[in-house]
Amino acid sequence: MTSPDAVWAASGRGYFWPIWPIFGWGASMVIQGWKMSHPLRPFSEDEIQREMLR
Repeated sequence: MTSPDAVWAASGRGYFWPIWPIFGWGASMVIQGWKMSHPLRPFSEDEIQREMLR
C-alpha cells in the first residue's frame, strides 16, 4: 500500500483519486525503461572495450 492509498483508505474511500499518481509513476517508469533500452547513440566499440576492462 502506498501513502496515497493509505490517505484514501483513511478518508472514507470514495473516488479512487490515487490512480492519478500511480499513472504518473507508471509513465515515468516506462519512459525511464525506454531511455535505458534505446540510448540516443549507440556505444562505440572503444567504449565497450573500456567498460569490459574495468
